[in-house]
Formats: sequence, C-alpha cells, structure tokens
Amino acid sequence: MGNSQTKVSRRRILQATGAASVAGLAGCGGDSDSGSGDGSDGGDGQENNGSDGSGDQELGERVPEPLEIWYFGSLGGITSTFENFAQVMEEDLGELFNHEIDAHPSDITALLEEITNDTRGANMVQMFHSPAPHRLDPHEMTRRWAIDWAGGNGRANFLNYANCEYSHHAVAQGSAGNEEERREHVQQAQEIFSEEVATVPLVPPVIYGVANTNAVETGDLGDLGYDLSSAFPYLMHESRDERFSININSLPTNNYFTQSGAPLVNRMSMLVNSPLAGYNQNLELEPILAEDWEVMDDFKRVEVTLRDATFHNGEPITAEDVKYTFEHVWDNVGVYPFAEPPEGGSVEVIDEKTAVFTMDRSTPALTTVEWPRWGIIHKESWVEGGGEDDPGNYDPETPVFSGPYKITEFRREEYRALDPHDGHPVYQPETGIDEVVYDSETAAVESFLAGELDVLANIGRGSIQRITSEHDSHETHQAVGFHPYCLHPQHSFGPTQFQSFRHAMGKALDRSLMNELAFDGESDPELWSTLFRPEHPWRNPDDQLLQLTDSPTGDIEGARQLLEDAGWGWDDDGNLRYPADVDPSPRWPSGELPEADEFACLSADGELDREWSP
Repeated sequence: MGNSQTKVSRRRILQATGAASVAGLAGCGGDSDSGSGDGSDGGDGQENNGSDGSGDQELGERVPEPLEIWYFGSLGGITSTFENFAQVMEEDLGELFNHEIDAHPSDITALLEEITNDTRGANMVQMFHSPAPHRLDPHEMTRRWAIDWAGGNGRANFLNYANCEYSHHAVAQGSAGNEEERREHVQQAQEIFSEEVATVPLVPPVIYGVANTNAVETGDLGDLGYDLSSAFPYLMHESRDERFSININSLPTNNYFTQSGAPLVNRMSMLVNSPLAGYNQNLELEPILAEDWEVMDDFKRVEVTLRDATFHNGEPITAEDVKYTFEHVWDNVGVYPFAEPPEGGSVEVIDEKTAVFTMDRSTPALTTVEWPRWGIIHKESWVEGGGEDDPGNYDPETPVFSGPYKITEFRREEYRALDPHDGHPVYQPETGIDEVVYDSETAAVESFLAGELDVLANIGRGSIQRITSEHDSHETHQAVGFHPYCLHPQHSFGPTQFQSFRHAMGKALDRSLMNELAFDGESDPELWSTLFRPEHPWRNPDDQLLQLTDSPTGDIEGARQLLEDAGWGWDDDGNLRYPADVDPSPRWPSGELPEADEFACLSADGELDREWSP
C-alpha cells in the first residue's frame, strides 16, 4: 500500500500549492508552446484562440467537471474489482488532470442502455470482457468496434468508436477466404485500434469461485472456471442431495437473445438452449445439436446434419427450427444486440435433419462464433407466444428451449429453478439447480457460510480469503482471462474523443496497485494498448502495438508531458482546458449515428460502404 500513500501525498501537494501554481506543476508554464493540438484524433483542427491564463500559452475551452466513470454494480467479484480500480482511477486521474473524477456503480441494464444508445451520461466505463470461449476467434472483439455499430443503435460497440480505416479491416476479416488473409486484416485492425488507444487496458481478470464440498461433488471446470460466461459449474457439479444452489448476479429475462452482456448469452446458450456447436470446458469447439458439418466454397456454404434431440416439450429438434432460429435473429438487428446477419445469409432445409447455410461472402466465424452464440429455439412456441411479433418484449416464464436444463420456475431478479432435460444428446445432468440473485457479494458469502448456498461463482479475492479462514469444507478454483479489464473511453464526445487524452490516462494509471488491491498481486498488468492478452492466439506482435507505459506503477509526470505536447493545459485557476486548435464539439449528436458527410466509409443512408477502402 506504499504506492497509494505516495499518491495521496502528491495529490495533497497539488492541492496545497494553490491554483496559481498548478500550471507550473503540470509542465504547462508560461514559456510553453501550445503544441500541435488534437485535430488529427477527433477534433477538426478549428481555431479557438482565446487566451485563458497560463502565461503565453493559448488554451481552448474548459473541460467540464466532473469526469464520470461508471461501472457495473451487483456483479459480485467483478464489482469488487471495479471498486478497487475506481480508488486508483480517482486518485491517479484526479492528480493527472487536477480535475474531479467521479467513479461510481450503475445498474447493469441502465449502463448498457447508456452506452449502446450513446446517451452520454458517462465519459468512461469500466468494462470486463469475459473469456467466453468463442472470443478465442478474433471476430467478436474485432468486428464489434466497427463504425456501423457505433452511436444510438443498440449495438454492442461499448466505446462508440468510429474509424473508417479500422472498420474496413474489421469487417473484411469476417469475410476472408483463408486464414492468412484473415490474419492480415485482424492485425491491421488491431494495430489501428492500438495506435488510437481506443481503450485503456488495465489488468487481466483472476476469476475466483468456491463450492461447499459437503453439498456438492465438484467436477472438471477446465480453463473457464467460475466465469460468468461458463455453464460448467452447473454441468459438471453434482448435488449430494437432489439439487444445489448457485449465486447469480442478475436474472433480467428468459429471452437472453435481447441482452447486451455476452457472458449471459454464452452461458444460457449452453445451459438451457443448446447451439449447433459449442465449446467445452477446455475451450475446444465440439458438436452439440449438430452431428457433423461440411464447409464448402471457402465458407460460403456449410451443410449441417442434426443429432436426434428434443426440445423441453418433447418435440424433435428439426432443420426447420434451425432455419427459423438464425433467420429470426438476423431479421432483428438492434433488438438482439449481437445479431450480425452475414451478407446474403439464408438457411435452406434439405430434410428434417439437414440444413444448408448459404452466404454471399466467406464467413469463417459462422461455426466458431455464430453457431455457439445462438441456441436453437422451438419455432412453433416462439411464434405462438409472441416472440415473432414483439421479440424485444417476449419473455416466457417457462420457455421451450433445447438445452440440458429446462426452466421450471422463474421470478425476475430473484430466483430461477432449473431441472434436468432427458432429451439432450450430449449432456445428461441428474441434479436440479436453483439460481439465486443476491444484491451484494457480502450477502452471498454470508449465505454460503451459513450453509444456505452451495456454490459461489465469480467472487473477489477477499471473499475467498474469508471463506478459507471460516469454512471447513470447501474447494476453490481460479482461472485467468484472455482479455484484460479495461477503461472504455467514449469516442463520440468530451475529452475522451481525443487520442492524446486517452493515451495520457493509459500512461498515468498504477496497474500494479490495481493488481495488488483486486487480485493480491496474482495477475499481470497489461502495458500495451490492446484487448488481446499474450495468451490469445490472435494477439499482434508487440512491435505492431503501442506501449502505453513501461511502468506498471504508472507515470503521471510522463502523462502530463504528453498532454502538454498535444496542447492541453491549465489556466491560472488550475482548470484543465482543451488545446486551442481543436473543436471539442461531439462527433455526432447524442443518441444518433455517425453521419456520411463526416465519415467517408458510410453511405448516404448511414450504412457501412463495403466497397470503401483506405
């Protein structure tokens, strides 16, 4: 904790010296030039020559206070980690900018609606990208940041990042005909993403969980462990009685297709609604409802043959249900945040057990990303229940799904009962499960210690330490993710739309202290500008990435110099101001979309022009 005490001391020095001295301490004294400004990284280079103190340096508009950092509340160990990180962010960024930083939790639904509709209450969002196994394919974590997913469209571009050159490569990798071509596009996209400091990576997650061995016989959790995205704490554990209970952070709906959180989508698609293919606990793709498949024409055609399997109502799963599932999802872009129809995508029914997927372009991520994401739905019950006419509001209490567990009781945001389904071709669980929502990690831990809860998933290091000291019969597990926790700056407005501002944040933060507070030093700070950890098979070589800092403890003085070089400064009252030669106006209006007259890669109707290239 010595680093934390040092930071408090530096912050108090800034406060004690008075506003008149802030500019000097910040390296923005009267003899400093204004620098080249930020016109190339989000502003338009417009002149703004009002002098606002700080000697001879001309500065632009004042940066409004506070800067808002939001993070998910009520997510157990993830929220605990966010809270630890928030302490460091408020201290380091407050010292760097001499500016109020307000980091606080938000309801998960409200936060996701905020950023996917670009309504701009938060300047930055702390984010956790779970190690959902389909993310070992680069598609989701490359494609989602393209410009046509930015703005107020409900899509999962949590950054509202808009860059035409990046978008060209991000989309092109998804239709590459071979791996060499695809890897070139992925690396080009990630190099741009890195240089722009599109996001600020922090520390990879350590994922903790624990089971009461008096109540549960634990099974092989593999590489996923107790991550939010994993179904294996359910599938691989067995009750020593008839059923066991597990904590869950939120139960918003049974129609998980409508959710923006990838972990929930991934878990539900394995647990209650099975896909054609999915990943096992060792992150290996395997057939589930599919018996096998054949790829043809460089991934423009894929023929799939189904296993014998039944829905929860006992009816057989057919090729017609497969056709309906995917074409229904593809018809509801925006309603289903992860819906991504391939160009010219359609599904043809050959016979009851055979279907052919046909696309106008190669779609290499069809079997590795699309299939694992969407469990096959029962067409007849979906249509009759209203899921066809009003998919965004369709939420059956006991849906007819296709997974190894069926939902038998549901109380929104309280409780869900799952019972084994005996018509599944791969998984045949024998134990019932009760998912119970807790409003805090502390409440869940107290329940576990009292013998009222059998499995604790996704909890913080402090809770593990407490359970270890107070509970006699338990088994713990930990895993490390392949995407770091990150600070997602919003690219559509405010100071975070500028690359130099984002770069300064990435340089200043003390990741070593974050690691110590959240994970007892068991993780490894990410110092490069990327969302792909070294363990990820598609990470760029280091010489293609921007190194944010060479110091895990952060470099506030270096970050301040970076800001000065880009023309930022502080007036005589200590207020942070934009460079004089940039226009800080939002890049497009709140809640709307990037516009064609500002972005050459967009067509007149605002769609991405696939023929545009850098």
